[in-house]
Amino acid sequence: MTPQKTPALAAIVLSRLAGIGVFLVIAGALSLLATEGAPPALQAVSAFFTRNIGLVLLFSVLFLLGEVFRALPFPASLPGPFAAAAGSVLLVMFLVRLLLLTGTFSGISVFEGLPDFARLLYPAVFLLVLLAGLADCVRQAYGHD
Repeated sequence: MTPQKTPALAAIVLSRLAGIGVFLVIAGALSLLATEGAPPALQAVSAFFTRNIGLVLLFSVLFLLGEVFRALPFPASLPGPFAAAAGSVLLVMFLVRLLLLTGTFSGISVFEGLPDFARLLYPAVFLLVLLAGLADCVRQAYGHD
């Protein structure tokens, strides 16, 4: 196998910031479209993204930090898995909220028990992502593919 080349820090930061910028533009456009005459579903989706914009920005920044730390050599890369694990929990939290919103529109009652299940899911996601990230740090430190 050919060795994997770690992307440059500038490329990581620029690509993630571009993604955050695109999300902000889409959220802003959605907010502008959701005027008083807009369908209630569009207004609800716009309100959902507006309410959760801080959460999306926070997990985006945590993922960015995780990737920046991952690009550094071994001892400096150790904080990366912690940032990625925290970002993953916030992403799952956002997805749970999105599924609950979907359930209210569709009338599907399957998602009603999701908040209780999510309390178990959040620590499991954190531990799984953290262990996988730390294993990757060790693999990189000892040069194994």
